[in-house]
Amino acid sequence: MLNKDTLLSGIISGFLFPAFGFGLVYAISYFGKGTHLNLGGSTFQFAGFDNASILLFALCFNLIPFQIFRSRRFDDAMRGVVFPTFIGMIAWLFVSGWFSKLF
Repeated sequence: MLNKDTLLSGIISGFLFPAFGFGLVYAISYFGKGTHLNLGGSTFQFAGFDNASILLFALCFNLIPFQIFRSRRFDDAMRGVVFPTFIGMIAWLFVSGWFSKLF
């Protein structure tokens, strides 16, 4: 999938990497709730991430295929990664509540 310079390979990887990232960050947030962190003599309790933060972290996983495509000079695949990222950012606006603040 990452070896082809097509728009479709970019779109597919643009959806798969954030989906994997969402699962990973959600698992970290879910299993890490209530964990006590001891930093510099102070103890903090991890409360987990909200859904908007998890979605934003998951969208950052699109940087991985984007960088791979950029290093291989796959311009069409890079364009394909941009479409799912844009759709994810619009979803993030709705989940975080920013869209209602804009309009």
